[in-house]
Amino acid sequence: MGLRVINFSNYAFKKLVLLQIPDEVTATEAKLYIYKEKDKKKVEHKKLLKIYYRDTLDYLNSKLDILTKLIEYHDVLNIPELVLPDEIVTVDRMIKGIKMPFIANNVNMALLLDNPKVSVKQKIKYLKEILAILIKVSNIYELQDNFFLGDIQSSNFILDVNDQMIKAIDLDSSYFNGLTPFPSRYLAGNILANAFDKKYPRDSKTGLILPSKETTYLQFAYMMLNSLTGLPCHRYGEKNFYNTLAELNHLGLDVNIMGFFESLFSRTNTVELQPEDLDRINYSKSYYLSK
Repeated sequence: MGLRVINFSNYAFKKLVLLQIPDEVTATEAKLYIYKEKDKKKVEHKKLLKIYYRDTLDYLNSKLDILTKLIEYHDVLNIPELVLPDEIVTVDRMIKGIKMPFIANNVNMALLLDNPKVSVKQKIKYLKEILAILIKVSNIYELQDNFFLGDIQSSNFILDVNDQMIKAIDLDSSYFNGLTPFPSRYLAGNILANAFDKKYPRDSKTGLILPSKETTYLQFAYMMLNSLTGLPCHRYGEKNFYNTLAELNHLGLDVNIMGFFESLFSRTNTVELQPEDLDRINYSKSYYLSK
């Protein structure tokens, strides 16, 4: 499978429909457009175009590097839970973004996990499925310890309503060892992670924390903490972070889950978490701490 390109004239591009994104969904990297194309049988399909805000040479080259790798390993990454890009988008022969499948009937997980009206039981169900995706990706034999979903946050997962399956999006911001990492919501400017530079080392060129098995668990932990408490825990320094854990402990959050959170900023490896471990959480309780 080669690196395919779809080109638009500037005139044709301006006629595309901009996809409106809810305010609750984090989208700082690009605008999204809907594009209709016909297959060989003349059946029309909708596609999603992700057009980057930044068009510097370094940025686009970094995107091309990751896209080339995604294509190289397309066969092993072609699993139902991953929404993979399928073409480079150019406008008047200038690289602008990527084309990917359009999942029309979907709900962004930010609208569910970050919603205080969604029950703890339902949130844990979604979090278990997301954790299962992360483990499935980490267990791809050909890519073990080499490929990671870089920006793991609620906005980068969707519920495909038709398939009743949670899927990971934003694969063009994932990471292969040796490439340039992209910024991630939960790691950028993370005060606590900065103090554990051996556990969460940085890229020498960009200064960004390098995606790894440890950052995968760390970002999932923030997603879980933010969802349960309604607090922006990824922004917290040591005092506020551990005060939040103390409050959760007081509310009776399972001791094994607490041990997972506490191991995030230890000098040893993070305690590994399995989806079934989340069943230890008492669904009948509220852990919401936001005022």
